[in-house]
Amino acid sequence: MASPSCYKTLRTNHFLTLPHESRLCQLTRSFGVSVDDAQKNKHFLKLKCNTSEEREKYVVLQIDEIYVKEKIDYKNGKIYGYAENIPEVEAAKTVAAFLISSAFGKFKEIAALRPVKDLKGETLKVLVEEVCSLLRECGFKVVVIIKRLFKLLCGPGKGYTAVKISETVTVFVLLIACIC
Repeated sequence: MASPSCYKTLRTNHFLTLPHESRLCQLTRSFGVSVDDAQKNKHFLKLKCNTSEEREKYVVLQIDEIYVKEKIDYKNGKIYGYAENIPEVEAAKTVAAFLISSAFGKFKEIAALRPVKDLKGETLKVLVEEVCSLLRECGFKVVVIIKRLFKLLCGPGKGYTAVKISETVTVFVLLIACIC
């Protein structure tokens, strides 16, 4: 339910027997999800994979770029907003978003968000390999990778490329041209 006031109304009017808000917070805290903590994110993805049916573990990896305001923030002892793909501390221009959805089910989840600056083909290829490796370690099997206007990874005049995930696994990426 998206509305806290609606949830409270349902609870107080006894339309449904629902747990208290603090109990829900206690349960969801056990997932330990954090975008800036790779270990917590990996743990969460493993939990999701372990609770998925076998057919739902075959996933489509969708990649998109989200343009963000170039700004570096300092909050709670951590620096946010810097680009991960360059050695200097510079503000990110975009966030490379990696989303997975089950090829044979309803499962959908964000696999990774990586702030970057000037995303080039080689950098994107490295990020894709890292995310595919993470997903494989968690138990997912990437069958297709989708990126709108995949010129960065494929190169000009070439509609596909092969991304080697491990010694035995290679995923072919198809160019999907989209005029929006």
